[in-house]
This record gives sequence, C-alpha cells and structure tokens, in this order.
Amino acid sequence: MQLGNVIALVIMIKVCYTNFMGSKEYGRKYYIEHREQMLACTKKRQHEHREECNAYLRKYQSSKMRTDPEWRESRLKQGREYYRKHRAKILLIRARQWGNQRDLARTILGHAVRDGKLERPTSCDACGRICIPDGHHTDYNKPLSVIWLCSFCHGHIHSKDFNHMKEQPYREGNPT
Repeated sequence: MQLGNVIALVIMIKVCYTNFMGSKEYGRKYYIEHREQMLACTKKRQHEHREECNAYLRKYQSSKMRTDPEWRESRLKQGREYYRKHRAKILLIRARQWGNQRDLARTILGHAVRDGKLERPTSCDACGRICIPDGHHTDYNKPLSVIWLCSFCHGHIHSKDFNHMKEQPYREGNPT
C-alpha cells in the first residue's frame, strides 16, 4: 500500500475524491452526486487496512507530540473537553474493560431509574418502612434485579447480622 493511500485513510479524505484530478468546483459537484458511493468505498478501504492506518496514525501523533508544543497542548485540551462531555460513557466503557461489574450494575440501575424504565418504590422491601430505598444487587450480572432496602436494612444485609433478611421478597426489575 502506498503512503499516499495511508495518509488519505488516516485523515479521512475520501479516496474516490482524491483519485479525481479535476477542478475544485467539479470535484465538489462530483462528491455531492456520488457521496454514498464514496463513503462506502472509504469505509471498505479503512476496514481492510485498519492495522496499517492505526500504526501510521500512532507514529504521526507521537512525533507531533514530541516536536510541536502547540499541537500537543491542543490535543490535550481536546481530550480534556471530550472527557468532560462524555464522562459517563467513558466510565461505562472502562468498567466493562476492567471487569468492574458492581459499578457497571449501579450505573445501569441509576440510568434506568432516571429514565423511567424502572420505578423506585416508596418503601423498603424488608421492613416496609416508607423511605427512598437503595437498590441492593444480589447478582451484578442482572443489574435491574434488585432488592429495594432502606439504609438500615441495607447496612444489615452487608453485615454478618442478616438473619432477619433471609425470608424477604426478591423484586425483579420490571420496566414500566
């Protein structure tokens, strides 16, 4: 593969467009008319040469990081802004990668309650006390299957003194 093609893939220049040697006006018109075909061509090419393009991009970025302080600062700023904007999504991805099922289950449950897919009851499943209960996961692989407990009962279930909890109901997550 030629270096020109790799650069075209990395910078996301449409390959079909780069092979056309006409004027800019005609090139724009051609792109508008053949956009779907050109995007499909680019996507196919990127898929076929993914490793090569990623290696080139890493090499390019590492050299720019070392030699151009302005470029480095702008990339770091972009990274910080992206993290700030997409923090929840990034944390979910990291939780999946790290295998932290507990945090992932908590996040999924919180989002389901927030979005109205799961209704939080107004009383504790164990003692019946009217409160804003916490969701207790018995299995983190089932993030919407929880027991809703007040803080007192939740504390007891995590301590060694949970005999009063053994016969309590188990509430499955029922989306509304």
